[in-house]
Amino acid sequence: MREFLILLKYGMAFSHAPRRGKKRVSLYSYIVPAAVIGLVAFYTTRSTFSTLSQVDPLAPKIFINFWTTLLSMFFIVGFIGLSINSFTLNEEIEFLLNLPIRRTVLLFYQIFVSTLTQFFALFLYIGIYASYTMVSNNSFLVLFKGIMQLIFMISLASILTILIGKRIKKATVRKIVMVINIVTPFLIFLLIGSNESITKNAMGESGILRYIAFSFSNYNFLTWAIKDGIFPIISLVISIIFVVSFVFLSKDVEFSQSESKSGKTKDFKLMGSGVPIKAIYIKDIKTALRIDQFIFFIIYPVAFGIFMAVMNNDIFTAIFASMPVIIIYVAIESAILTAKEYLYIETVKTYPISLGKILMPKIIIPTTLNTIILLVEFIIFSFLKGLQFKFFIFLPISFVLLIMNSLMGAYQTVKNPPKTENISRVLGFGSIMLVEGITLGSVFAVIFPLMKLFANDFESTIQRYLVGYLLPIATLIACLMYSRYLYLKLIGYHESQ
Repeated sequence: MREFLILLKYGMAFSHAPRRGKKRVSLYSYIVPAAVIGLVAFYTTRSTFSTLSQVDPLAPKIFINFWTTLLSMFFIVGFIGLSINSFTLNEEIEFLLNLPIRRTVLLFYQIFVSTLTQFFALFLYIGIYASYTMVSNNSFLVLFKGIMQLIFMISLASILTILIGKRIKKATVRKIVMVINIVTPFLIFLLIGSNESITKNAMGESGILRYIAFSFSNYNFLTWAIKDGIFPIISLVISIIFVVSFVFLSKDVEFSQSESKSGKTKDFKLMGSGVPIKAIYIKDIKTALRIDQFIFFIIYPVAFGIFMAVMNNDIFTAIFASMPVIIIYVAIESAILTAKEYLYIETVKTYPISLGKILMPKIIIPTTLNTIILLVEFIIFSFLKGLQFKFFIFLPISFVLLIMNSLMGAYQTVKNPPKTENISRVLGFGSIMLVEGITLGSVFAVIFPLMKLFANDFESTIQRYLVGYLLPIATLIACLMYSRYLYLKLIGYHESQ
């Protein structure tokens, strides 16, 4: 246990070396945002479970079985992909293997970290299950079954990680995980969007739940822990077997080198000198296309926006839901490209070009890509929902916010350069919270007043001018000033290198 705690303390701060006077990242960095997600899920589904329990006592059980099946698959697939990637021999693992720590403890640590990275599915499920517990007759027993379900998911995912880790290419796993991560959230959004429909129609026809009844089958082993009868005991026994098997097999696990796409040796030709800045742009574009997470951050927001437009009759909901996601993700995209450069900063310093110019493509490429994505998305909105031309004013507004967030992502990465090649750790918790806070505040202060202005929904002329005009303009000016501040800080930092 002591070895695990020491390893945990080291690992939580590995990705970013703490600056003097700053505390290391703690477990609260993961628990706080996860708790927020859990609370949102709890309040979203509480009324649904309450209404369904009044219609048919079996209805809430069918509903929670569907959620359990869906989120268990999402958790397990994502968990396996991240765990297999973490078993690749890199600087972090190589350092840990040289410490007097047992290999089993090291694997338990990797499992623990992989569990934390799946906080979206994990705490989403906890929130939903808590609302289900409130309408159950025996809350204590239902709560105990929920805990067994979590143990079963983690133990199953852990043993599958070891069993298939040596039999599947890590690049294949990463692609599968990326597809699952894109598809599964939309299934979740679909179910959340159907909560209101289920609640309204359940009073008249409980048969509406038949479309999710397949998950209630006894053959669905993913839900055995929360079923009645002997199934929870079977699930507990299986979990114990998985844990024992994991401990036994972990002693023989080897950390392999990062695989290459081909075993053949390629001959490289030296190209002409050309224009250095053009070469940097081409290099960064190729780097972005090779990173699965970068592609995910590009595809997911536009798909989410189109999905929201199809699911909602109100175009405001689609715009207000998709724009913050795109603007937040551009900071991560910029951080990814900047982090890739900083992993080899000593080599980069030898290039015949200033560090400031090398950094610019990391800001311009994500901003340009996401501006094009927003333009395409608005055009699609025009065809789907007859988006009026006046809504296109949000494009230049978004461009300002995209530039600001790209600069924030690059600056936060420069301040705390990554110490590992793990892309999921390019931004620390504090940096992510800063980006999200500024983004959500800016989007709310600009978009919401303008939407009310377009709808002529102000009670007085003074309110119309103060909130509808002055607040968005003042916010955009503040964003531009903050962008200039970040740019000057970046340039000043590079000139001091």
